[in-house]
Amino acid sequence: MTSRFRHERSFALLAAAAVVLIAASAAAAPPETVDMRTAVSGPAEVVAGEILGIEIGTTVPGPPPPTGVKLTVTLPEGVGYEGEGGGSGPCSGEAGGRVVVCIPDPEVPDPGNRSWGLGGRVAASVPAGTTLTTTVVVSSDSEETNPADNTAQLVTTVVDRAAESLTVTGPADPIVPGQPFRATVKARHGAGQPLKNFHLITSFGDWFEGGRIVNLPEVECSADPGSLLCETGKTLEPNSELSFEYEFRTSADPKDYPESAVTLGFRSYSYSQDYTVSASTLIHFAKAPAPSTSVSVSPSASRSASASPSPSRSVSASPSVSPSATGTGGGLPITGSATAPLMAVGALLVAAGTGALLATRRRRTF
Repeated sequence: MTSRFRHERSFALLAAAAVVLIAASAAAAPPETVDMRTAVSGPAEVVAGEILGIEIGTTVPGPPPPTGVKLTVTLPEGVGYEGEGGGSGPCSGEAGGRVVVCIPDPEVPDPGNRSWGLGGRVAASVPAGTTLTTTVVVSSDSEETNPADNTAQLVTTVVDRAAESLTVTGPADPIVPGQPFRATVKARHGAGQPLKNFHLITSFGDWFEGGRIVNLPEVECSADPGSLLCETGKTLEPNSELSFEYEFRTSADPKDYPESAVTLGFRSYSYSQDYTVSASTLIHFAKAPAPSTSVSVSPSASRSASASPSPSRSVSASPSVSPSATGTGGGLPITGSATAPLMAVGALLVAAGTGALLATRRRRTF
């Protein structure tokens, strides 16, 4: 085999590799048309002043998946966004606002289902009988072949508070990790027999360091992993209401805050042996402070650093009761990837440069 033939063969192989990379890049490009669809679910009834929790979802087709996929949630008039309970990517929306945008996590393989949980509080001024319509729209950069299933709606009716009910009021401002906070639970009883030794149960994430009822110091609460049981010893008389003010201690360890917003829920079996009465509120945590470090320099110029330890735990806790999430809301990132086109361009440059080098060698050889 002559030297010239070997050089031409090498150049042909490199050019063929470039063509393959270009073809792969074209195959990975987002589709021109796509059929996205969405769904939304939630309660048929809600009490004014309480949280309207909804679940939204879509299926991302592929491969290749469409780029720019997002779900736009429009809450009803009289409902303000309180935060996400977790899902398949970040959601962004103004607190108290009505429009929320969620985007899929790009790390999840395609095709696959995506789902999110959101919470919006119904204003206490919304009258009973009001119909609330939540609208969800999914979209992408590709042209839709069936736009009819890109929109889904949830219809919820505002109703009067039941005679047997709990209400929860949590802190309005974000909770600073490591600092205590308070929440008030009101238990309401209708007609019937008195409810003796009324009790309340609540569940927590790793942030929980202990809790008590401060307006009833004689009440003892016992903790199991991830929950707190308070047997108040109080009797809830018919057509009456009791108020319980809780104080919770929180961890200062940043690892105990995988989510910035979680649901604080309470339940009680005291009302009946047949069902549980429950209520919840969404609480927000401020960014957990990083462990402090101190650096000392010895005369020999050696350094030592020590991190302040996290507080000791009096109660072990299970993971958060809210759905797992991949982080909290933020701005919408640019979707899509330029990796394949860059690889193809790089291969063309390599092939061109190698061809020029071989051409130079041929001139020198012949």
